[in-house]
Amino acid sequence: MKVYKIYRVQDHRVFPASMKAIVDLMEKVELPDKGYKLHTDNWYSSLALFQYLQTWKTNAVSTVCTNRKGMPLDLRASQEHLYFRSINTGKLCLQWVVKYPVMMLLTAHTSNVITLPRNHKGEK
Repeated sequence: MKVYKIYRVQDHRVFPASMKAIVDLMEKVELPDKGYKLHTDNWYSSLALFQYLQTWKTNAVSTVCTNRKGMPLDLRASQEHLYFRSINTGKLCLQWVVKYPVMMLLTAHTSNVITLPRNHKGEK
């Protein structure tokens, strides 16, 4: 099922346009309260959206802009290869650095660290 809706600048009354797009589309196809997992890109992701989705029993995974409102400031300063921490109400924020930092926001996963066994070449 394909659902299209055109958003105008004046169209966002209660939510910002990026959040309203997600909320309206999920309501239109009747996805709230069914336990689905939503994957978005960084234009749609925000702490406010993820918190709202949790009220609908919907988990989410997304890249997020490091300067997005409410994101942990200590992650922005970190240059470690992998840095993560849980933030309020079950959200996990992680950042890893290869050539430049990439930050993600998740409610669908936990911060449990596991040690993988070595492969047949003895590498982890």
